[in-house]
Amino acid sequence: MFLTILQDCLFNIASDPCEQDNALADFPSVVAALRSALSAHAASSAPSRRRDPDPRADPGRWGGRWTSWMDEVDPDSKEEEGWKRTMAAEIGVRL
Repeated sequence: MFLTILQDCLFNIASDPCEQDNALADFPSVVAALRSALSAHAASSAPSRRRDPDPRADPGRWGGRWTSWMDEVDPDSKEEEGWKRTMAAEIGVRL
């Protein structure tokens, strides 16, 4: 699951390091400049290739710990074969 920001926010990290007080309304010119810069960046950036998290990495499958789980995956399992096909199709490679 990825974090979704539901509203804009602006914090003074020097005086509010825990980001408790949203200063958005106090600095409209700063907000406008940041929005403009973000729009310009978005217009010139490549499309996102972010995928959903790999369910095989779920710590619940590995004793509740984050681990190098790819070392533990059986490469011949049906689950792994399906995953390989999914990834190959996504990047346009034939298996």
